Amino acid sequence: MDETFHQKQLELSQKLQETTLCLSQKQRLLTRWKLGAGFIVFLALCGVVGIFFNGNWGILLFFTGFGAVIYLIAFFNSECGKDTLTDAWKLQDEEVALAAQQRLLEETWTQQILTQEYPEYYRHVIVPSIIEDYQRHSRISGYFHLVLQMTVIIASLLVTGFTSGLDTKIGLPMPWIAPILSFIVSLCTAVMGFFKFRERSFHMQQTADAIEQETTAFVLGIRHYKGIPHPQAFSEFAERVEHLREEQRKRQQQLEQSSESKETASSS
Repeated sequence: MDETFHQKQLELSQKLQETTLCLSQKQRLLTRWKLGAGFIVFLALCGVVGIFFNGNWGILLFFTGFGAVIYLIAFFNSECGKDTLTDAWKLQDEEVALAAQQRLLEETWTQQILTQEYPEYYRHVIVPSIIEDYQRHSRISGYFHLVLQMTVIIASLLVTGFTSGLDTKIGLPMPWIAPILSFIVSLCTAVMGFFKFRERSFHMQQTADAIEQETTAFVLGIRHYKGIPHPQAFSEFAERVEHLREEQRKRQQQLEQSSESKETASSS
């Protein structure tokens, strides 16, 4: 099944690459025609503007119209004009069809794996994607927390400096900057308290690490998987992974509920 799938996928990929290459060549030829049409339109606009400000620009419109007629005749009677446009449309349709066939082949192969080799698919595809997803969200939340925390620290120091007369010492009196910085500090603090980026990052990374440890233990057959037959070991492994995901969902809900409760308390 794998060999047939990879062979068909390779054939479709080659056809798709050839079609994309031919389409790009046709589009480069059409780009030249587009530039020519754009130049004619530009000359026509210049002629209209010239007539509006000075009545001696009518000759430019005449030559522009004459050039437009020659352009249209050349486009519809040359192989690199109308035929190129028709070929480009056909190649676009062919490219879309090949891409759809490729997606259908991948979906069919995935469904076969799901029905026949789901344990391997779960361990090799689903679990790594879960770990990667948790790690990515952990990095994003950690980045937001770091940016907001550094903003609070720097703005707080600047507020202290400006309120102690730093602006007059450097010769730039700015009495309005201290309130603005204080507002920024309060805003960043409120955002960190509401969204809890630090806690989110910590819990997601913790869950990702725990799932990685379970995967390593399952593959090596150590810890609680030692001496257990493979089907039973996989059941234990899947149960532990899903339990870790459920615990992460509960922690996420607790963080959201605490944020909503604080928002309700502050509004009341």
